Amino acid sequence: MLNKKTPRSISIDSRIVQLGDLFIPIKGPNYDGHDFMDEARKKGADVLDVEDGLKALQELAAKHRSRFKIPIIGVTGSVGKTTTKDMVTSILSQEMPTLKNEENLNNEIGVPLTLLKLTEKHKAAVIEMAMQRLGEIAQLAKIVRPTISVVTNVGEAHLEFLKTKENVAKAKAEIFKYQRKADYAVINADDESYENLRSKIKNKKSKIMTFGIIEKADVGPKDLEAIKLPVPGQHNIYNALAAVAVAKILKVKPTSIKKGLEAFRPSSRRMEVIIRKDGVKIIN
Repeated sequence: MLNKKTPRSISIDSRIVQLGDLFIPIKGPNYDGHDFMDEARKKGADVLDVEDGLKALQELAAKHRSRFKIPIIGVTGSVGKTTTKDMVTSILSQEMPTLKNEENLNNEIGVPLTLLKLTEKHKAAVIEMAMQRLGEIAQLAKIVRPTISVVTNVGEAHLEFLKTKENVAKAKAEIFKYQRKADYAVINADDESYENLRSKIKNKKSKIMTFGIIEKADVGPKDLEAIKLPVPGQHNIYNALAAVAVAKILKVKPTSIKKGLEAFRPSSRRMEVIIRKDGVKIIN
């Protein structure tokens, strides 16, 4: 039985569960959360005693997300999705409280856990969505229901499971599956899979915002003039352009875009630039 009061937090880890939390037992390749339900109860947590804890977690997250009529930005892509997520968050946070998934909480467990942290104070959320196989982004998109869906690019990551870049594009395009006509797709106009991605947008009335450096696009290098990006590399220019596209859709002020990008700091081990006392520059 569950207490009627709202849980303090939702956890799948009995080691960190606390009084007032809701513990959901999930089966993994090397563990079974059901084995730790008694431990969670001893710590004062309520336990959701269900056979399929993952399904329950995802259903709870989807229901919770449906309560919020705010911009939800979904971000996927072969590379750059974490940096783009963090750049979008840095920009939006200049004008509104914004939730994002931390570090690598971007899969079938991490995404619902992140969505369950949404509160009334949040005015936007940026959710990174990762996959290895076909169908996984679609599953996440069903839970997240992004109002703005960003695909940074289509590369050769995941070929171990998907075999061809066409399948990678198909998998990434699953983020568009639940779009409505008021929603946006944000696509890299320079990517060789651009037309392929565009053709896979389910709702043909959905709006499209493009970004790029080479091909004609809605957002391009001119939009980064007078902005000093704190991270090097052309790939980060693409990430920044994708973030600017999201900001423009949401009518974020140019001053906030500039401030947000210049204040951006990458997640750990992603192009961290460290200057040692002896002047040596380390790019992690």
